[in-house]
Amino acid sequence: MHEEVKEKPLQARILKGVIIIEGDNAKELHEQGYYGELVDDNKVLLSPLEALYLLERGKIEVIDEQGNKISFYKLLHYFTEKFPSLMSNYIVYRDLRSRGYIVRAGIEGIAEFRLYERGSKGKDKVAKYLVKTMCEGLSLSLFELDKLSSVTRNLGKELILAIVDRQGDTTYYKVSRVEL
Repeated sequence: MHEEVKEKPLQARILKGVIIIEGDNAKELHEQGYYGELVDDNKVLLSPLEALYLLERGKIEVIDEQGNKISFYKLLHYFTEKFPSLMSNYIVYRDLRSRGYIVRAGIEGIAEFRLYERGSKGKDKVAKYLVKTMCEGLSLSLFELDKLSSVTRNLGKELILAIVDRQGDTTYYKVSRVEL
């Protein structure tokens, strides 16, 4: 009988609202999944969404400034106070990551995420898509949609709308321009 060896989670610290992983495995985590920003050879800074995703999956454990372990829900609450739209963005981030995509921060005011095709190396390729997260029931005028679409096209990317419903399910719509 084989016993599964459970991988020990990497230790991350939260310092003034920033999640930091230091040590030999930090670079490996970054290179394998393209998580965070590699500051030097053994230090990675994680975004709130990356930290929540890795914590939920058991890849990291987060320690506060007093040395106490922080649960997923406590960290979620902490970041939600600072970023009110975090939950809908997290639902989309988690869904895309679980489907095997590399997801990076988007362009402020335009889209929440840059999305790389499956199998691409995040640093080697340019993101093909920009993903705009919206909650079901919120409206987006045709003028705003056209503006988003135009900006996205001018950047050489395709726009995807990620609509999160009240049950936390996400539906994706690819936006393309139609000339009449």
